[in-house]
Amino acid sequence: MLQGGKTDLKTAEKNSYITKNRLLQGTLLIGRRCTKVAVLSLLTIALAAALLTGCQPRYEPVVEEPEVEEAVVIIEEPEPEPEPEPEPTPLPELSVLARDYHTRNEDTMGWLYVPGTTTINEFVLWYPDGRNEFYRRRNFYREYSFDGVYYADTRTEWGDFTRETISRNIVIYGHSMNGDPDGRLFAQLKRWQDEDFARSHPLIFFSTLEEDMAWEIFSVHFSNVFVPYNHPNPDDEHFQFIIDDAKARSLWIYEDIEVTIEDTILTLSTCIYSLEPHLSPTGQHMTLTYPNNYRYVIMARLADRYATLPEVAELSVNPSPRNAGHRPE
Repeated sequence: MLQGGKTDLKTAEKNSYITKNRLLQGTLLIGRRCTKVAVLSLLTIALAAALLTGCQPRYEPVVEEPEVEEAVVIIEEPEPEPEPEPEPTPLPELSVLARDYHTRNEDTMGWLYVPGTTTINEFVLWYPDGRNEFYRRRNFYREYSFDGVYYADTRTEWGDFTRETISRNIVIYGHSMNGDPDGRLFAQLKRWQDEDFARSHPLIFFSTLEEDMAWEIFSVHFSNVFVPYNHPNPDDEHFQFIIDDAKARSLWIYEDIEVTIEDTILTLSTCIYSLEPHLSPTGQHMTLTYPNNYRYVIMARLADRYATLPEVAELSVNPSPRNAGHRPE
């Protein structure tokens, strides 16, 4: 019995062990299977998530950005380049000559050059004590000379020798020894009695100690000492008279030159040795002797420093110039 009982007990234990072992193996097998299933499930979920992520749009959370004020862009336009300063008209540098002669004689106030002449390219003197006749028979060195020199009216004001400060009528005197347009000194001003010559010579150059200036001729005429054409500093009314009277007496009508009381003028005055009959005070033939009360005068207007200077004058014959003997009313 005992042996049989032991055998049964061993058999039972063996069976129990086998049963437990099988249960354990089954459990392990189930665990493995469950693990595989779980892994497969996880892989499936991950794959599905990946597919969904790749195929469908990805939504990001909307973050409202703060409002930014629109920037105002100021575009500064470049400053325009300044206009170039106009260049003054090139002129003969006569002021240099005037200053040089002024160091030798302080009465030198300027230099006169008249194109078309061979004698008028010289210094202009001025004696300030009220005596116009001082240089009438003196030379540059204040010594006696029958020919005298070119000299400005003693009443002339020079200021600082610029166009803005000189007298409004610069009057310069000079001798002419006869009526010959090829003669000495101011006698050659008589060349402007020829129409063609006057047309081809429209300019005079007179420079002060400080400024070179060009002057445009507007009158060539005969006058007399009773006409106050030679006042350097007239008031407006008197100055207007000088301009109007000079135009009325002129042999030529200078059609392209307008002269007003705002202008500055140059007056060259010399003596006369002969007059045409129609220019005599009575309109009859007369024989002149020297000295007399008649004068030959050329007047010119100061040109703008930036002006284009004419090469010829636009002029025509004055059909009835005012009589040389005519006196102001």
